[in-house]
Amino acid sequence: MGHQVFAVQIDGADVEALAIGASGDVYIAGAAGPTGAGFQTTPGAYKTDPPGVPDPFVCKLSGIDGHPLFCTFIDAYPIPIINGEEDSNTAFAVDTSGDTYVVGSCGGDFQTMCVEKLNAAGTAMVYRVS
Repeated sequence: MGHQVFAVQIDGADVEALAIGASGDVYIAGAAGPTGAGFQTTPGAYKTDPPGVPDPFVCKLSGIDGHPLFCTFIDAYPIPIINGEEDSNTAFAVDTSGDTYVVGSCGGDFQTMCVEKLNAAGTAMVYRVS
C-alpha cells in the first residue's frame, strides 16, 4: 500500500494541471489570480510579475521533498477558454529534458490559443506560438 511522501501548499494558486518528469520531479501549472497575491516566484524565474488575470504559472517541485525548484509566471493559462467557456482538454507536458509545454489561452483577454515551451530551469521562454 502506498504512503504519502510529501505535501506542499502553494499560496495563492489553483493547480489545473500536473505532470511527472523523467527524474521524478513534479510539475504543476495553474492560475494565481486574481492578482497573483501570495504566489511566490523563485529567484531567476522567467517572469516574476503576474501577466494579468488569471495569472498563469508553472512550478517544478522536487520529487524527493516537494520544495520548489522553480516557480514562474507564464503567459498561457493551461485551461483553454473557448467561446467564454473552459475546455477541460488541458495540454501540459514535460519532455525528457525537463522543458515544459503549455497549451492554453493567452493574450490580453486570454481568448487566443497558444503553445509555450519553457526551458528546464524555468528561467526562459524557448518559444511561444499563437
